[in-house]
Amino acid sequence: MVPARGPGSEDGMNSGDNTGYIDIDSPYGSMRLMFSADSSMLQQLLLPPAVRSRAPEGRRYTVPGELPGPVREIFSAVTAYFASGCGRPIVPQWRWLAMDRLTPREEAVLREAAKIPLGEVRSYRQIAEKTGNPRAGRFVGNTMAKNPFPLLIPCHRVIRSDGGLGGFGGGIALKQALLDAERRAICP
Repeated sequence: MVPARGPGSEDGMNSGDNTGYIDIDSPYGSMRLMFSADSSMLQQLLLPPAVRSRAPEGRRYTVPGELPGPVREIFSAVTAYFASGCGRPIVPQWRWLAMDRLTPREEAVLREAAKIPLGEVRSYRQIAEKTGNPRAGRFVGNTMAKNPFPLLIPCHRVIRSDGGLGGFGGGIALKQALLDAERRAICP
């Protein structure tokens, strides 16, 4: 998470705060890429409920061509995903994602979740087993809940062992809508 901001300068940033953001229109509402303008590392992708409830932080970008190179690539991948009806996979470029706030175990879980193919799901338990901790299903669920990069790391494709959806930062309706759209896109 990007730290909360107090009163800032004219451009909406605290001195020393070099955060940028750009909103992405999607069929499900506005999403927001938050990034470090210094390093061009993506800090977070906010889903519609978080965008509606959280004040913007940092410099707002409105023209994708003005974004730093890596962020522009991520923006293009996310917009292409939605333009394709959720049928174009987003392959995360790990070097562009700020993983420094995660423990090694959390990063391992997210890397495993990123391997789930478009249109498929895995259970929390299956991810736990793949990361060498077969009894860590709850840990996997907690890690998915705080995934800073939903869509890029498709936590919406991780479900309960009984087939139930489990949770999702964007809400269960959005999780179901994304899964349905991906299935339709690959199996029309």
